[in-house]
Amino acid sequence: MLDGHKSFASGVTLAQRFLLLAVEDSVHHWAMVPADRAGLVAEDSSWDHLGQRLTATGTLTLSGVEVAHDEFLTPSAGANPVLTTLVTPLMQAVFANVYLGAARGALEDAAGYVRTHTRPWVHSGAARAQEEPYAIERFGEFYTDLLDSEALADRANADLEALLDTPEQELTAEHRGRVAVEVYALKVHATRTSLDITSRVFEVMGARAAALALGHDRRWRDIRTHTLHDPAVWKTHDVGV
Repeated sequence: MLDGHKSFASGVTLAQRFLLLAVEDSVHHWAMVPADRAGLVAEDSSWDHLGQRLTATGTLTLSGVEVAHDEFLTPSAGANPVLTTLVTPLMQAVFANVYLGAARGALEDAAGYVRTHTRPWVHSGAARAQEEPYAIERFGEFYTDLLDSEALADRANADLEALLDTPEQELTAEHRGRVAVEVYALKVHATRTSLDITSRVFEVMGARAAALALGHDRRWRDIRTHTLHDPAVWKTHDVGV
C-alpha cells in the first residue's frame, strides 16, 4: 500500500487515472491506478497562483492506496533502459516550445495594439506610434531574440525527433545525452526569451495596455509561474556538466 502527498500536481482534479511513483530501497516503481481508488484524494489547489489557472492543478494525497500487481508498469524483458529516460528531454522540449509560443503570441498582440491603440509620445515627432524609432527598435530587438530561440528550437526538436525514431536496440546513453543537452539549452534560452518579451512588450504598448480587462499580462503570468516549477538554473547546470 502507498502513502504520500503531492503538491502542484497538474490535472489531478480532472484525471481519470493517476501515474504513481513509489521508491523502495532506491528502486523506482511506477503504477497506473484509477482516480476512484480508495485512499486517493485529489483536491483543488489552495494556492492563490499568479498564472497557470487553467491547468486543473491540485494536491494529491495517498492514504493506504492498494495497487494491484498488474497495475505496476514494468519494462519488457530485454528492454533498453535508455528508452525509459526519453520522457525527460521530451517534456522539457514541450515546455520550451510552449514558452516560445507564448512569446510569439505576446509579440503579435503587442504589434496589433500599437497599430490600433497606442498614442505616439508627445516628443517623438512621429504621427503614429508604430513610426516611432524607439518602438521600431524595440520590436526589432524582440523579434530577433525570438528568432534566435526558435532556430534553437528547430534544431533541438529535429534532433529529439530523430532520437525518438531510433530503433530501441540502437539507442545509446551517449546519443540520449547529447540530445538532452541541446533540449536543456533550448529550455534555458526559451525561458529567458519568453520572460523578457512577455513582460517588456508593455514598453511599446504604453500605460493603457496594462489595464487588467485587456489581459495582456496573461502570457507573462503563465510563463512566470510555469518556469518556477522547474527552474532553468538547474538545466543550465546540466548543460554545463
